[in-house]
Amino acid sequence: MKRTKITDTEKVQAFLDEGQGRATARTLSPHDIETLAAYGEKRLEELGLAKSYRAGATAHYHPPRVANSYNYAAEGTYAVVTRGSSEWYLTDVRRVQTGSQSYGGCARHAIRLTAAQQIQLINHSDLYSDVTALPNAAFADKMLPYRLRQDPKLLASLQVTQPEGPFAKFHAHQIQLAEERAEEMQQLSQKIHLND
Repeated sequence: MKRTKITDTEKVQAFLDEGQGRATARTLSPHDIETLAAYGEKRLEELGLAKSYRAGATAHYHPPRVANSYNYAAEGTYAVVTRGSSEWYLTDVRRVQTGSQSYGGCARHAIRLTAAQQIQLINHSDLYSDVTALPNAAFADKMLPYRLRQDPKLLASLQVTQPEGPFAKFHAHQIQLAEERAEEMQQLSQKIHLND
């Protein structure tokens, strides 16, 4: 996977030029990429994810939608930045169809956590004890944290694709911790049922 440190403006611009081609509308600049990374870091902070567990999280930029009255297929630049152990990297830039809506729309940002990070938040935070407390953009499947908390077997059976490169060891360790936690929860559940 190609990746470029967001602090290296020249390489970021070259990455953007490659992904955007000759496009001149709804494009991104190195400053936009820095803003996206700042958004990602802020969201991870708001979620309460410790810095040591942030590697692998991604922040996504979705281009603004055009107004329904626009009579052409519009494209915009989509970008992804990925959190390393301490820095953010630009990992994907491409042109995508923007879609349309009444009066057009604003650009959208989204944060995506790995399954291991979701489990880390569940195990070490009271934020997800109730389904109504789930943040809107925290997870692709908003019910996953609630279901994991309620069903230890689901937690134990959660399959995660092992990444390559520097994140592989981190993910393997997180999945091992999740499986141990699931076993503890199951044993506790059995003890509670025995006492009833």
